[in-house]
Amino acid sequence: MQSLRTAAVGGCALVLALAGTVPLAVHAGAEPCGHESPSSSGLGSGGSFDFLPDAPKDLLPDPGPGPTRTVAWVTGPRSDNRTDARFSVSGTDLAIMWDNGAAEPDRRILMAFGDTFGDCAAPGEEWRHNVLMRSADTDLTDGIDVPDPVPGDIHAGSPVDAHAPGFSRELVGALGIEGIEKTVIPTAGIAVDGVQYINFMSVRAWGDHGEWWTNASMIGTSVDNGETWHVDPATARLNVPLDIPGVQQLSMGNANFQQHAYVRHGGYLYDYGTPQEVRRCVPLPGVRAADPRPRCVRVLDRRRLDSG
Repeated sequence: MQSLRTAAVGGCALVLALAGTVPLAVHAGAEPCGHESPSSSGLGSGGSFDFLPDAPKDLLPDPGPGPTRTVAWVTGPRSDNRTDARFSVSGTDLAIMWDNGAAEPDRRILMAFGDTFGDCAAPGEEWRHNVLMRSADTDLTDGIDVPDPVPGDIHAGSPVDAHAPGFSRELVGALGIEGIEKTVIPTAGIAVDGVQYINFMSVRAWGDHGEWWTNASMIGTSVDNGETWHVDPATARLNVPLDIPGVQQLSMGNANFQQHAYVRHGGYLYDYGTPQEVRRCVPLPGVRAADPRPRCVRVLDRRRLDSG
């Protein structure tokens, strides 16, 4: 047990300190995955059998009773976007969406996806821990259109490299080792004063569907519309015992903020937090929206929230 804990600490510390990208062998196009993904929160599309290209395109998931309805596939070989051929993305885990806050004509919806797979016949199935896509589509009644990727174009469909213009690149790397650090997944996104913020969670291991264990959550920032990202170790909310100089150590409050959701209201930016897994309560701190560091609030102050 002690050796496993030591390994887990070392893996998370490496990612927090380096925030590097894991190299991948790049292939053109993507053969879709038709099996359970080796890494997934169970909230996305990456492992669904009906993502095979010969399945009917109009066969959409049923969200059940209520006002929500499905409109169109966004990614995969059954989508009009054909992200398998254009981005080497045949399936993804969960996605978060937010407005980049820019004025026209540069306004975009940014979409950050979790575990993403491309050609499942390729080594490693072209697994990326996270990718990003952009859209200027304002009419979502028939789906959301994602334009072609263009290397170096921060308004194009997805960040790609010049040597692999049809391969959405990973935003933030992870070790990819179960029990140490399996993946790093985005959980919330928002734009403040021209800077894009994503909250990531470092997943140590997966359990049953809806169950996982985290090392930490942390914030990544981008000043170029999501093209490149920097993760500051000082933003980490540690969920395992770590020893990183300059980073606040484990606290009970950190466990409540392993996943996030940002909401603006009344001049404040509220940060809804939940623990690891998906069936938990929602602590709620808030900061002034003008504060460029929404990560700073650690303690719930009810008087401050009530007055906001």
